[in-house]
Amino acid sequence: MLSRLAVYGENLRSEMMVGAPLFALVGLYACIRSPSAAVRRASVVLSLSCVVYVLVFHKLANLDLRPLFLGVQARFWQQCNFYIYLYAGIGVKFTADSLAALVKQQGTTQPQRQQPSASASSSFLRPASLLALLVCTSSLGLHLYSNFHRADHSATDSFYKVGVAMLESFPPNSLVLLNGDLNHNLLKYPNQCEGVRPDLSLVSLQLMSWDWWVPMQRHHYQNVTIPGVR
Repeated sequence: MLSRLAVYGENLRSEMMVGAPLFALVGLYACIRSPSAAVRRASVVLSLSCVVYVLVFHKLANLDLRPLFLGVQARFWQQCNFYIYLYAGIGVKFTADSLAALVKQQGTTQPQRQQPSASASSSFLRPASLLALLVCTSSLGLHLYSNFHRADHSATDSFYKVGVAMLESFPPNSLVLLNGDLNHNLLKYPNQCEGVRPDLSLVSLQLMSWDWWVPMQRHHYQNVTIPGVR
């Protein structure tokens, strides 16, 4: 459990930009101190559910930390991460609003001859909003720049090549029964979207078991005799 929690923490650190965890804590603080009772209750429930989710999941997850199984576990980190990102966004807005209120308060406590006009004091609200927008957009831009090389698969055609190679291995006019989403999608895309081996009839054993499949998909398989409605 501790090993999985450590890996989760490292992944969360790499996923979030510098300062985001601090803004998330500020956002949680803002929600807990909100004058709205509904917001306070919701923030407590979401925070506790996030903590319980992380602890229970990493206690019960029985896959090891090899890359393949780690990728499977990482799918389930997104649910909790969403709330952390949500609180970070609230924290940025709360910080900008607090700065605007602080500057406005300082302006009203100055001597009368130095007090800014109403338009001048309210004009800071616009820069404060722009500052929050700048923080968010710059963080997003930096995040995209620093991680794009890991997520850029625009030149990757390995799956397509494997799918085409498998399609070319079948005899002419074959009826091919597919099982599993990987086998199904790997062959169906080049076959239906790219027109590779149009003579083949690729049928999913899993999808055939649903009531909607025969009435909706029968016309795509002119060379296949389907004896029943399911």
